Amino acid sequence: MYALLWGDNLKGRSDRAMDFLIFNLWSHYKAAGFNFIDLGISTVEGIPNEGLLRFKETHECQSSLRFNFKWKPVVS
Repeated sequence: MYALLWGDNLKGRSDRAMDFLIFNLWSHYKAAGFNFIDLGISTVEGIPNEGLLRFKETHECQSSLRFNFKWKPVVS
């Protein structure tokens, strides 16, 4: 399961809409029997986004590495 999240801005941050969203996502998918939700990458062009990492980790997420493999076809 992949979750799609969007960000807030300084004007709306005091309303804590992202906290409300993440709480309801967790509650919904837990009730549906999910044990794992992939929140996607926390980088921009390969550079870690510290704010996004902090947000995810403060909501009990665990970071892990995601590997990408590429191959080139063999030309005969």
